[in-house]
Amino acid sequence: MTEITAEQGTVLSVPAVIGDDTEFHGIDIDIEYDETVISAREATLDGGILNEQDYETAVNLTEPGRIRMAIFGYSGKKITGSGTVVILRFDVIGPVYGSSLLTFTRFDCNEIPVSDGHNGDREETINGGFYADGTLSDSLQISIVAAGDYDPMSYDMNGDGRVDMRDTLQALQEGYLEGAVRSLQILTGR
Repeated sequence: MTEITAEQGTVLSVPAVIGDDTEFHGIDIDIEYDETVISAREATLDGGILNEQDYETAVNLTEPGRIRMAIFGYSGKKITGSGTVVILRFDVIGPVYGSSLLTFTRFDCNEIPVSDGHNGDREETINGGFYADGTLSDSLQISIVAAGDYDPMSYDMNGDGRVDMRDTLQALQEGYLEGAVRSLQILTGR
């Protein structure tokens, strides 16, 4: 899983990528997320390798917390390649320090599962996933920050991968008042 931050009140763009050269017949995608933190705005082929090709999309963004889409060729002409197949755009609506897991519940290309390679129980897969911070991943952890704000994990004083009361206490013990205040803000969502 890859972790990214998004500023509250902005639009977050997340590409879905196929990493292996593949002839594209059809792609089926189901994605789940926390609809109180991000809201699906758009799923588009624009800017991807299928843009201006003979491919169409059927997209359902009406179900809260879920995106369902199919990408299919409408002529006999198919392209072979790798890269971004669809760009997903989300409105970042949740509170500062809120977070959402963005997860593929289904990502199939030509009826073959697409995976970041970390799920060892699949016999045949195509390399792919969400692309963020130079990494392909089946899921993203999206954390919300205020405009011009900081990375909340910079206040993980003890390095355990989370911000909690232990970090607040450690910041106080070290005389780091800003760290204590910020860690409390992270804990309370204010």
